[in-house]
Amino acid sequence: MKKGKILHNPKAGKQEHTKKRLVSLLKSGGFDCGYSSTKKVNWHKLKPDIDFIVIAGGDGTVRKIVVDLVGRKKKDKSLPILLLPLGTANNIARSLGIEGHIDDILKNIHKRRLKKFDIGRIKGRKKDLLFLESFGFGVLPQLMKTMKEKPDVSSNPDENIKMALDELHKIVLNYPGHLYTVIIDGVPFTDHYVLIELMNTSSIGPNLVLSPAADPGDGQFELIMIPESQRSEFANYIQNKMNDVETEFLPVIIKGKKISITTPAGDLHVDDELKKLKKEKTLTIEPSEGMIEFFVQ
Repeated sequence: MKKGKILHNPKAGKQEHTKKRLVSLLKSGGFDCGYSSTKKVNWHKLKPDIDFIVIAGGDGTVRKIVVDLVGRKKKDKSLPILLLPLGTANNIARSLGIEGHIDDILKNIHKRRLKKFDIGRIKGRKKDLLFLESFGFGVLPQLMKTMKEKPDVSSNPDENIKMALDELHKIVLNYPGHLYTVIIDGVPFTDHYVLIELMNTSSIGPNLVLSPAADPGDGQFELIMIPESQRSEFANYIQNKMNDVETEFLPVIIKGKKISITTPAGDLHVDDELKKLKKEKTLTIEPSEGMIEFFVQ
């Protein structure tokens, strides 16, 4: 019998996704699984005889666990991951094509179809930063700051997405563009941008599909740039999403492997984490290819 370890964020998703329910589902599929809540101190302890990991939670939980795995010895890094998307946006699962009921997703273990997933490494600060989804500047860090200040957050994922879209729409209409210089695979770009993102997934934030052709395992990133000249078009795209209308929006998209960004002091984000630069910096970003493998459909 294959052995696994469930790493679960009990705060994510519906109340029906309990420890008892998750363990029962894995056992009914023929697997022996241990369990740890990521809210407990020793969640990261893994026994040497496990064959796979189950991550039950949202994008933030996936990042927390994967960054921990990447920092471990080779055996732990190579353990395949079954992702049960229980969060609000679930951008990582969407980019991997993981969808449907949990019972159906569990069948992916039997299929043994694995997808490699790159990790972005950001250099230029005292300590390297890692990202799974995206890293960037402009309106998304501002949105994250705004949402953190909101006292009441709904337990309904769809309502949370719409709330975030509404706030983002306001920000996009008023956010001043900043001057950035980006060099991707030797080609420079300089302009005043309201958004700059290096994306590894097809969607980010409140399910903004800004890089529909992204492949998180191809060893490259999509550089997404929205200059001030596209502000109104971007705002219209967000407004349509608020009304449940999915329209196409085409920012500047350039695919590449080696990127440097010269950025003024200010806010940035690394996945769901906010960071701040106290002065102008030049950061370099490269993919660490195929660091993690996910079971996919």
